[in-house]
Parts: sequence; structure tokens; C-alpha cells
Amino acid sequence: MISMVSEQLKLTLKSFSVLKNQHEALVTLDFDKSQRREALMRLCFSPMAAWLLVLVLLFFIISPLRHHFSLTAMLGMENVVVRALLGTDWLYAAVLSGVVFVISYFTRKELLLIGVVGFLISQGDMHLFLGLMLLACIVLARILLNLRWVRFLESYSKGVWLVTCGISFVTWALAVHFSFEIYRSLLQGGFFAQSMYANRLEMFILAVCLYYGLELTVLSVWGHFYTQKNPEPSEFAIKYSSARILKKLSLSKSFKEDLKDQVIVTKNNQRVYENADLDLLPKRLVELHRKEETFLTTALSSLT
Repeated sequence: MISMVSEQLKLTLKSFSVLKNQHEALVTLDFDKSQRREALMRLCFSPMAAWLLVLVLLFFIISPLRHHFSLTAMLGMENVVVRALLGTDWLYAAVLSGVVFVISYFTRKELLLIGVVGFLISQGDMHLFLGLMLLACIVLARILLNLRWVRFLESYSKGVWLVTCGISFVTWALAVHFSFEIYRSLLQGGFFAQSMYANRLEMFILAVCLYYGLELTVLSVWGHFYTQKNPEPSEFAIKYSSARILKKLSLSKSFKEDLKDQVIVTKNNQRVYENADLDLLPKRLVELHRKEETFLTTALSSLT
């Protein structure tokens, strides 16, 4: 058990991407690349892939370059970009939030974008309230992107992915509420009154940890109890349905190469059905075989 946890933690920490880790865990589960418990464990550990982001944000606190590169000083307070970042014009800030959401959704650079927001806050170039808004938009973009893939999945994989997206959304909503409540309480207490830099980056780091910490905690609790459940055979009715979206998922090159080798082996093993008298087999089993064979062909085409 300890070695299993250690291995999944290692894979998660090496991914450096929450989204990539989630997608690889989904495909691992759907293609039986490892035991069901291992795949679920990696899926639940996914928020820990943000560990490098937290270290970078902490480095900004002690960075000798802090306050030395200020957009405000270079562009001036009348600049449209500066006004938007400092929240002096909330129309611009609202537009910026929408733009950042779209960028995050299509580029899938969640941790990089959060790092940029943290850097701007550390330099005093972004209002903390706006930074918290952008953080919420960036994380929400990942959740909605994942929710988009649910309709392409089937059976067990679809159920697991739908629950994962639901948990991510609920923890996101809780993190939004708590982060803004903490901000409001600290603001009223004069926590940010010392200067335009005082305690703002620290508050942002706390919010980042809140988002990923809540998601990690709730996913881990759900995963612990879910793996204790003995699934009915019907829950495993259809595998390989994620083959439909392999080209659209965020997967590492080495992962795709390993998956391709596995798909080739699986297809070879299933050729025994070609010589069987399908009329003697249950109709449900024949349909299942043909559908999975189609998914495997699609997967091999996507990975080639």
C-alpha cells in the first residue's frame, strides 16, 4: 500500500500540471493501464501537481527583484492596462477577467497564468481583489474544460469523471467564498493598510492553497470510500471510450507511447473473438466486443 501511494505521488508531482495529471489518470482508469485503485489515487492526488506553483509564489516574497520591475512606474497611472490591473476601472477589470478565462480555457496554462497573477501582485501592479477574481476564473476554466469531456465517455469512466468534475466545482465554489470572506475580514482589520504591497501576496498564496487544498481533501475522502466499494460487473460494461478524445486530452509524450503499446497488445489479444462463433455468444457481449474494438482502433489511430 505504501509503495502504491509513493508511486502515484511520484507520478503526480512529476507531472507539474493538475490538468495533465487528471487526464492521464482518467485514461489509465479507462484503459486498465494499472489497478483501478491506483488510477483513482492518482486522480485524487491531482491538485498536488500545483506544488511547484506554490514554491514559485513563495519565492516571490523573498525575491531580490521584487518591486524593481513595476508596470505602474513604467506606463503611468493613466495607462489603460494599469487602470485595469489596479482596479481603478472595474469595467476594464471585468473584461480582463473574461479574457483571462478564455485564455486559460484554450491554452490550458492554469499554473503559469496563476504564477503571472501572483507576480503582478508581488510587484504592486495588480489589485488583490482583481487577483482573486482572476484566480477563480483560471481554476474554473479547467473545471469546465474537464466537464466538456463527460459526454464522450461511457459506463464506469463517465461516472467517475462526472463525480470528479462535480467535486472540483463544489470545492471551487467553497474556495471562492472563503477566499473573499477572508479578504474582506482582513481588509476591515487593516491588514493591507501599511503599504500597497503589504501582505497582499501572502493572502494570494493562502487563496491558492485554499483552492487546491480543498479539492485535494474532498477528492481524497471520496476516493478512499469509493475504492472500498465492490462494483457490479455492469459498471465495467464498456471500456476505452476515452479513445474518442485522446487527441484533445493533455497527455505526456511518454504516456501516449506506453498507451499505444498497450492498445496494440490488447487488440492482438481480442483477435480470439474473430474466430469465435458470435451467434453462440450473448448479444450484449457481442455488442460490447464490437464497440470496444472500434474504440481501440480509434485509439490506435489517435496515437499513431
